[in-house]
Amino acid sequence: MNNRYSCGNRAIQRSLLLASDANRVFELLSSGRGMEQWFCSRVREEPHRDLEGRRVLHLEFDLKGGVERIDAAVVEEMEPPRRVSAPPGGSPGPAAARFGLRWQAAWPSDSELPARDTIASFVLYPEGSGTRLVFCETGFDDGREWDHALDEQSRGWDECFGRLMRVADTQSTRVIETSAQYACSTAALWDILTQPASVAQWLEEPEFWDARQGGCWKIRSPRHGTGQGRFMYCDKPRLLSLSWDWYSAGRVLVPTWVEFSLSARGEGGCQLGLRHGGFGQGPEWDAEYEDHLKGWQDCLAAIGRLAGAAPLAAAGGAS
Repeated sequence: MNNRYSCGNRAIQRSLLLASDANRVFELLSSGRGMEQWFCSRVREEPHRDLEGRRVLHLEFDLKGGVERIDAAVVEEMEPPRRVSAPPGGSPGPAAARFGLRWQAAWPSDSELPARDTIASFVLYPEGSGTRLVFCETGFDDGREWDHALDEQSRGWDECFGRLMRVADTQSTRVIETSAQYACSTAALWDILTQPASVAQWLEEPEFWDARQGGCWKIRSPRHGTGQGRFMYCDKPRLLSLSWDWYSAGRVLVPTWVEFSLSARGEGGCQLGLRHGGFGQGPEWDAEYEDHLKGWQDCLAAIGRLAGAAPLAAAGGAS
């Protein structure tokens, strides 16, 4: 793998607070049983180490088109001590553990250039009653192939980190739940939610909004930064769910998820249920939660104007 590594000047960086201690998080990151809970479908460890004495992990991912296999070499592995505690005051303590992998970047299938490797590093810091995970994947260079790899691997990590947060502590996240009734059919409301021209009127103008299962969306806003995600489930005209990631300078929180449910109500009317989940605990998440709570009420009102009438009724809340 060494001769494929290129020390490029671009990187993927994320930071998230997990409601588990460093030992539990390290197990999820470094063991086959742990990785299968949030990262890949199966892990097989090479019984013999590579030429540099490193562990080799054979990772398998079950995809629609079949099984994708990736080999990864463990380049760094510093286990945490048995007891890890954070300093008083809520600030992170010194690094308690490190784990790093080297693997082949997500190269485009039509490229004639040989694929190169990147290095993914995880550093764990005790913080409060949980663990701060700081992630950095380095080695992304310039060019079409590297642009593809950076985009694909960024989306992949965001989805994986969303699962990791839930696996580390399923009780640590918060959910916004709200609903509204409109004087239109579920078919008409589905079009409002899925057609880019309509989305521009109730949310923001999208660069693309491919509302089909597996499709992607992206929005650039001068006020709110850049948002992107993937449509996880589409059942027309009943259920639409998507991953939700808005980021700007200095913000590296993991993505959340949004679910729209549509149902008929009375003659020609319908109800829209909205759930937005994955908000963690702590000060860094509080602003995100409050902004989205207000923002979704504004969106529901704008959808009502597109539906031809103001919402017949609306109710909001959180859990």
